[in-house]
Amino acid sequence: MHNNDFVSDYHNADHKRLDLLLSSLIDAIKTDKPLEHQQSLFYLFKSGLLRHVHWEEKILFPIFEREVGTINSPIKNLLQEHAEMNLELANIESNQDNKIELSKVVALGNYLDAHNTSEDRLVYPVIEKLIDKDDRNLIAVAISRDFK
Repeated sequence: MHNNDFVSDYHNADHKRLDLLLSSLIDAIKTDKPLEHQQSLFYLFKSGLLRHVHWEEKILFPIFEREVGTINSPIKNLLQEHAEMNLELANIESNQDNKIELSKVVALGNYLDAHNTSEDRLVYPVIEKLIDKDDRNLIAVAISRDFK
């Protein structure tokens, strides 16, 4: 990992980890794995996604807006998408018989793909260009702390 690409590399790797968990969940639903297996994968995915969103909202997005400003910033839209993903996670969980609906998981995955593409194109590269080594170190420390 090149030091100059730390933010992009780290978050893209986390996107891939979340994609793998989501893919595993979709496969478990399609192959009718036991419900406990499906739920375990869902909660691994959910906790990972919430941690990722937390990093962005508490660490990266404020740095982006500090460096770029808030006028015409994509951050407001990305925050709205985060809120929508939280609603979708709650919607998946709210099923009365605890069955995880494939269509809802696939829809969330498609939404997440588009969202990640926006972040990868609009936020991470800009942060890489504008932050210095001290900021990279602060980001590394902040994302390594426990998520609560």
